[in-house]
Amino acid sequence: MLRRFFLNDKNVERQAVVWNILATTTTSFQSMLLMMVLTRNNDFTASSIIAISYSIANLAMTVGKYGIRNFQVSDVKEKYSYETYARARNVTVLLMALFSVLYLVRGTVFDQYTTEKSACILLVCAFKGIETMEDVRHGRMQQLNRLDIGMRILSVRNIVYIIEFFVVYCLTENVLLTLLVSVMTSAVLSFALNRLPEEIVYFRSSGSGTGTVRDLLLECLPVALITFLLMYIGNAPKYIIDSVVSEEEQTCFNIIFMVIFAVSLMSTFIFNPLLRRLSVLWSERERNKLLKLIAKCILYITGVVLFGMVFANVIGRKLLGWIYGVSLENYKNEVLIMLASGGCIAVLNLMNLLFVLIRQQTFMMVLCSVVSLVLLFFGRACLGLWGMTGLMIAYTLLLGFLNLVLLLYLVRKVRHSA
Repeated sequence: MLRRFFLNDKNVERQAVVWNILATTTTSFQSMLLMMVLTRNNDFTASSIIAISYSIANLAMTVGKYGIRNFQVSDVKEKYSYETYARARNVTVLLMALFSVLYLVRGTVFDQYTTEKSACILLVCAFKGIETMEDVRHGRMQQLNRLDIGMRILSVRNIVYIIEFFVVYCLTENVLLTLLVSVMTSAVLSFALNRLPEEIVYFRSSGSGTGTVRDLLLECLPVALITFLLMYIGNAPKYIIDSVVSEEEQTCFNIIFMVIFAVSLMSTFIFNPLLRRLSVLWSERERNKLLKLIAKCILYITGVVLFGMVFANVIGRKLLGWIYGVSLENYKNEVLIMLASGGCIAVLNLMNLLFVLIRQQTFMMVLCSVVSLVLLFFGRACLGLWGMTGLMIAYTLLLGFLNLVLLLYLVRKVRHSA
């Protein structure tokens, strides 16, 4: 019965779409849902710990995944064997673990992380490590047109994790114990469920598979670096306020920070379907049409941001406050600024797609590195001088400047390539 559910091969493509949506949704909204149960219980300390734990774990996961998944799926001639991908993933997961430990050491030394906070961060990193380990198997399934299997497994594991977290926390009101039990269950589920389709997908090979682990890691290095930088830039305000402001302020900040995520998520609904069309216009040298389509994407993001600002003023802040059981009435300006930030990050994600398309990742990587260093070394100074509102204004202006430079460079490259 269990095997029949996970290995069902009827309407594979349609099921892949449905299960991919469910898996993406349950992954994306995890921290929001966990924060909801914590804040409604007035546990602001645990809520702020969960928020920063997921931010750090997601950053660590970019190290673990190393940008290999899309490369693996598109490797239709199987230049690299599945075994090579698996061995490469073992290496990157070790790098992920090292990054997580080093980040915790930094947090303990400079930010005075408590033992509970460090343990929670480590457990969430372990949970993301489980996802990273199974990602290479799910990539193999997608490579063989069975994405539906991997997404079923991920969806079930995520749903069990979320429900178990709610139940155990309500019984114990101990976030550390709750995470420990939930992560252990997730590890067992991952091991058991990912073994079900083993004989179907993992070891069928049609290519030579002559590439080595070293070759694969070097080939994916630029993508890995830029993915890491974009994840850091997107969550930089969370890292900056961590352990600097009060737990309650961090909780309110993290709740309204979700509007950035919402704008980015809504933008992906139009970016992903347009990726192939953008690629065709570039390959066929339809430069004017390509630039017009890019302009439409940016206008779409602007429209989403403006709609969000109106919605936030009318009902959005009250709705978020009711869901999480906190008052956000004093955060009107911050919500509007964060919506603008969300628009900038959505444009930045669009720029990432386009710079990969025109093969100019190095230029974008250099600029993102500079912006990341500015945020790393001057972010807390901005917070100390101007408070959270001033920090978000500076953050938004910096992102706006980055996007402007990238856009001007992109337009110049596209026009001169005709």
